[in-house]
Amino acid sequence: MSKARGLADLGNVYSDGALSNRNKAINGAMTINQRNAGVVSVTSSGAFYAVDRFRMSGISGGGSVWSGEQSSDAPAGFSKSLKLTVTTAAATAANKTNYVVHSFEGNNVSDLNFGSSDAQTITVSFWAKSSVTGSFGGSCVNEAITRSYPFSYTIAVANTWEHKTVAIVGETTGTWATDNGIGISIYWGLGIGVVRTGTADQWNSAFQMAATGSVDWASNAGATFNITGVQLEAGPATPFEHRSFDQEHTLCQRYFQRYGGGDTSGIFAIGGWASSSVAEVTVSFVHEMRVPPTVTSPQLGRCLDVNVAWNNVTSIATIAQNSTKSTTLRVNTQTGTAAQGDSAQLGGGGNTFDYLFDSEL
Repeated sequence: MSKARGLADLGNVYSDGALSNRNKAINGAMTINQRNAGVVSVTSSGAFYAVDRFRMSGISGGGSVWSGEQSSDAPAGFSKSLKLTVTTAAATAANKTNYVVHSFEGNNVSDLNFGSSDAQTITVSFWAKSSVTGSFGGSCVNEAITRSYPFSYTIAVANTWEHKTVAIVGETTGTWATDNGIGISIYWGLGIGVVRTGTADQWNSAFQMAATGSVDWASNAGATFNITGVQLEAGPATPFEHRSFDQEHTLCQRYFQRYGGGDTSGIFAIGGWASSSVAEVTVSFVHEMRVPPTVTSPQLGRCLDVNVAWNNVTSIATIAQNSTKSTTLRVNTQTGTAAQGDSAQLGGGGNTFDYLFDSEL
């Protein structure tokens, strides 16, 4: 075959000629995990992230417990997956839900034209593996949760990777965000009560998270569920679009950034001392965030007066200068030995520090 013929055939795979930027999912290969190191275990009444951009949540009547982790168990062509395990099983009550959800920013799906006569049919494809077999469910939902398209897919063989493809007809009605809010959310149901299920393969005027009759995975003690290779695109399914680790990491940093991560050295914010025990320092984000983030710090570290010494940090708070590009923190310290007006630097100084900035959808 000639090189020209090969290129022509490659172009025919993608009807619109788009060889990149087809996949609207971020971290679909589950390679980015800024938030956690190892397994995260929470009760199903809480929401958590075991990898970036994929949120797990459950409100199960009996109080089931999940663990979630970034796993090296993956199908050919992938190195990572998101793995969930039921550590304490409970049947899902009629009005309760257990699920994984990936929300797409409106800016990134505006070209799909949902809510108009030009709405495009989309395809969601992914690899899944479960110890529980049967008919699983999911749904495509708008931000207002007034329009939903339940779907189903079958896990035919236990503990075996299977590739799934779901076509979703473009929705011509309803309100669909095209800004930095939620444009589309895709849910994978893992135990959805009947109140939140509905008829598959049609648009419904209700918040429905899975097709009627879907498996109650969360009711099975020790059950596992892995997913990777998530892709959402206009038109029919195409091969998974792999991005470099650096590209994927940068895309994730619009929604979450972490500084320190338990390190004991390094500086990530600079400013000045407003008094002997209070400093104001500015963090300049490595990538612009979706909205001004919330900040939490499980490990506060120390703040340096460059002319005196390191001071242990006791608490922090954001102040007025909080934007998508930077934020200013008011840092309270323990010793009160700094000199007002001196330069301040926030970081480790021998103590562990960990600062989390969250702009997730």
